[in-house]
Amino acid sequence: MEELKPVNSEKELEELFKQNYFEVDEDFYFGVKNLAINFPLTLPISEERIIPESASEKWEDRYSPNYGKQHFSFSNCQFEYLLELVDSESNLQFNSCKFNFVDAENKYLSGKIRFRECHFYNYANFRNTTFYDLADFWRSIFYPPTIFFKTEFLGTTVFSATTFKENVLFTYCLIDKLILLRGTKIEKGFDISTAIRSGEMGIFDFHVKDYKCLNKNLSEEAYERAISEDADIPIKNKRETFRILKQEHISQHNIVHSIEYKTLENETYLKENLSKLLRGESIVSCVSNLFVLSLNWLSSRFGVSYFQAAFFTLIFGGLFYYFTILSTSKYEMAMNFDWNIFYENIPTYSSYLLPTHRFDFLGEGFGEKYSFSNWFYFFDIFGRIVIGYGIYQTIQAFRKFR
Repeated sequence: MEELKPVNSEKELEELFKQNYFEVDEDFYFGVKNLAINFPLTLPISEERIIPESASEKWEDRYSPNYGKQHFSFSNCQFEYLLELVDSESNLQFNSCKFNFVDAENKYLSGKIRFRECHFYNYANFRNTTFYDLADFWRSIFYPPTIFFKTEFLGTTVFSATTFKENVLFTYCLIDKLILLRGTKIEKGFDISTAIRSGEMGIFDFHVKDYKCLNKNLSEEAYERAISEDADIPIKNKRETFRILKQEHISQHNIVHSIEYKTLENETYLKENLSKLLRGESIVSCVSNLFVLSLNWLSSRFGVSYFQAAFFTLIFGGLFYYFTILSTSKYEMAMNFDWNIFYENIPTYSSYLLPTHRFDFLGEGFGEKYSFSNWFYFFDIFGRIVIGYGIYQTIQAFRKFR
């Protein structure tokens, strides 16, 4: 990497711009590279300060708000202090640059804004920023927690191969056209639940894993503070984000990857209900939800694992079979394990695994030789229900790629 040339004042930078420009049609393009910019910088710089004297008269003759724009390019530059972007129609391009502070809050950026392979170290403030055209953050890295709060992405937005080291939230932001998340790396949390999405999402090769979130009862003020200031993600936002990603994959006929978000959505809902129950909230509803969710998780991990579903059927079918035969006078509970009895019951257990088996599955004449208690019928009927449920879950898991 080339050594960076220090630039310590606006005047020095302006002189470099005057030396490094070219003109295309009505526009001026300014480009610099390999600089260490050691002062707060505001972009774009006004035209009268950087248009070379040889071109200034020509510029003034034709300049109007309708044409004659400036465009700035920085390559391999390091911004030690604040970079502030102000309202403009200029194209701004940053290639392989490093920023400590970027601020574009409440600004209207009509040109194409490109941050390609850039590093944002301390904070990147795009609150209430309006990107009218392309907003490109390709292969950039955001190190601090990042909130795109009420940010308006009106054109194509590119986060492809971008890395977010901490939580990233698109809080009340507008995605009007297209947002590309191909290969985006989310190392902590991701929240798109409150975003206004009238455009499309490109989420090929985009994965969000389970992550820590706020799993507690929040007041309205605490909730708003979490998602707009603290970059914390409440559990309901997490669950909704997984649901959105699931539906996006389904709408794009990507059933394979929709399954992982279906599982994460249900696992999050399970944790959410458990926390509510422990706090004493909506007890009846939580108990009902937990029963269904826990059974789905235990039997097939929410329809994902057919091996787990088959194992569930065999184990719980065997458990109910065991209690069923204990309800006869032939067997009684013992602490030791007898392999002869085990082998003896394999044929009858196989018959028991058919939910439509007869009550005399232990053999004709068994009821004349041995007596049954009423518990025999109780365990037999509930065993049929559990086995039938296990078989259904196994079939559903086999059909997960349908």
